[in-house]
Amino acid sequence: MAGVSTSRIYATMLIQEESTMLIPKDIANAKAATRSKLLANRTSNEALFKMLDDKGFYYCYEIDPESNRLIYLMWAHSATTKLSRDFMDLLILDCTYKTNRFRMPLLNAVILTGLTTILPFAQIWLPGEAEPDFTWALTTLMTFMTEQITAFPECSKMLCFWHIRRNVVAQAQKKIGDGSTVAIVNGMQRKKKIALETDIFMAKFDETVDSTTEDEFEERRAGLHRLNSAIGKDTSTVEGTHATMKSWLDNSQGDILKVFMRLLPWWSHAASRTSLKAANDKSNIPTLFRKNDNYSAIAKIITTHAFKKTDELWAKARAIVVHNLDRSVCDGTFRRVHGRPCIHDLMAIIESDDPNVKLRPEQFDRHWRLPSARNCDTERVLEPATRRRGRRFNAQQRSHQTGYGAYSTRREPLGFEIIEQNLAVEQMHAAHVPSFTELLQSEDTVQYEQKFLPPRSWGYAGLRSLDEDC
Repeated sequence: MAGVSTSRIYATMLIQEESTMLIPKDIANAKAATRSKLLANRTSNEALFKMLDDKGFYYCYEIDPESNRLIYLMWAHSATTKLSRDFMDLLILDCTYKTNRFRMPLLNAVILTGLTTILPFAQIWLPGEAEPDFTWALTTLMTFMTEQITAFPECSKMLCFWHIRRNVVAQAQKKIGDGSTVAIVNGMQRKKKIALETDIFMAKFDETVDSTTEDEFEERRAGLHRLNSAIGKDTSTVEGTHATMKSWLDNSQGDILKVFMRLLPWWSHAASRTSLKAANDKSNIPTLFRKNDNYSAIAKIITTHAFKKTDELWAKARAIVVHNLDRSVCDGTFRRVHGRPCIHDLMAIIESDDPNVKLRPEQFDRHWRLPSARNCDTERVLEPATRRRGRRFNAQQRSHQTGYGAYSTRREPLGFEIIEQNLAVEQMHAAHVPSFTELLQSEDTVQYEQKFLPPRSWGYAGLRSLDEDC
């Protein structure tokens, strides 16, 4: 019953047995008794630490030396920690609220995998959102990653553009005087307060943030560094994770122990979903991708999602080549942003006459590789090329006979067998088949003579009528 609400337990019992005599209060009493047995003579936090040890969680906490109250707490699931070693490319952090009765913000650290799945990495409870709080959280998180993931690569830091812009707008409205004008809202003229100077400032801010070079950045006197890519520019991904996590909580009135127990199935579900998706992409290749020989070198190395996106771009590139459409100039932005071959790379492969020119794993970023192929940089050993026969095989000749298909294991006919078959066919075509007129004129033809049978002597077919008999 741990982690499951009383209403869900009662609904499940009603589905299994409609005539049950239990009521929701009985279930709540049973859960309270289980919690009392779990706590015994310990506090809820002490019971939480014991449960974290039993479940194999990595955790770290800090208490106030004066009041002996819990200030900071971080935990991470062992299964997701093991998976993070293969998917630690993009880590997103964001706070959520209304999760516990202490009103402590919960900092979620999630990983966006190349399988398009969300993998929870760690959760950190903070007393607030001041700079020292985030300093403790990031320091503890980095220590955890260094200890658990010895080969943790150096990564660039990217801030959430949406949150930054929202804070800049709020501060700009405070610092800059606002004007007012008449705006059309829903087809009607209404007075709407618009900060004209703020809008001008934000337009310059957006232009500054989109600077492409450091010289351009300095010329515009920006206050932020250029983001390296559009991936992870906002935290919409982790916002969806907040909603999924809160669906397991049901309410925000529990203590940290109750929150942990309710989130246990969520951790296990996220780990199993990512593991299953990785195993499925590793063992199965969609049928549509098997027909294109240009995908043979990246099969079972690149995730299915990257396959689908590349195949969609391949169709556009092929249409441009076949119909001789206008082409844009390649500046490499698509490859830097998405980590996949751009449409110009695909057009070069389509136009090439060399069969060895095809898509290669090194054209895809490490983010799109499957876990088993992360460190596989050697050239793949592909299957032998299919030999073409001297004579074109006619698939309709023996389609009705068993064992004569294109994929049959029956041996090829020998030379003399082929000659005999051809002679039999030639003799059959050379044989003269007499026509119907020739058969009538032939002396061997016997004329058909029908034997005379007299008519019946009764009924309408007879020679006499019924009146004559009377």
